[in-house]
Amino acid sequence: MKKLFVAGVAAAVLYAAPSFAADMPVKAPGAPAPVVNWSGCYIGGNAGGGWKHVKDNDAVTSVILLDQTFDGWIAGGQIGCDSQLNNSWVVGVRGMWDAAGVKGTKVGILNAPTDSIDVSATQFATLTAKAGYLINPTLQIYGQVGYAWVSEKTTYNCAVCGPPQSSAPLQDNRSGFDAGIGIDWMLHRNWDLFIEYDHVWLGTRQLVYVLPTAGTVAVNAKESFDKVMVGLNYRFGIDPFGPIFGKH
Repeated sequence: MKKLFVAGVAAAVLYAAPSFAADMPVKAPGAPAPVVNWSGCYIGGNAGGGWKHVKDNDAVTSVILLDQTFDGWIAGGQIGCDSQLNNSWVVGVRGMWDAAGVKGTKVGILNAPTDSIDVSATQFATLTAKAGYLINPTLQIYGQVGYAWVSEKTTYNCAVCGPPQSSAPLQDNRSGFDAGIGIDWMLHRNWDLFIEYDHVWLGTRQLVYVLPTAGTVAVNAKESFDKVMVGLNYRFGIDPFGPIFGKH
């Protein structure tokens, strides 16, 4: 009797199992992980700090008149396009323009301890090519090279001239080679945040300060410009480099 009871229970279980299994709730498959792609064009803004090193030599005697670094704020915007080549590399181009408040005054020129030179970098622009390596799908380190333009104003103040006088502000637009490194984090499919450092070699050129009644002061000015910034980009997801690299 017991054997018949066990056999009956087993048969009932085997008969009901398929129907029971069909009625059980099925766990939904996990949502696919979002696909991160760096390809696309973007526009954004940035802010940070900059500093400009100036070394002025007297154009006649080569005596050093000024050897000093001036610093201040920078803020502006950028626009560019990237293309992700594979799981490891991203290449792109970028243009940037920033206003700048990098300025200062050097007091004490040669034997005139009360003479001074005012220096002010007012804006800069860069055009660079970038190459980045993906540490993981949402984080890349990158380097960039290109060209930069820096606009500045300088004034020579002669306190010992009688009466004391200053040259007209001398507007000087310089250009030179730009190189930088940075790290970029994809916060969202359409947003990325970057931190970057750049150095710009501006070379040497002659500046001539004209004083109203005391003649001219000619200097050979060697300069460089550095900047550190934090920026945020909005990405449109349009890859103009796709046809170039065989993408569709």
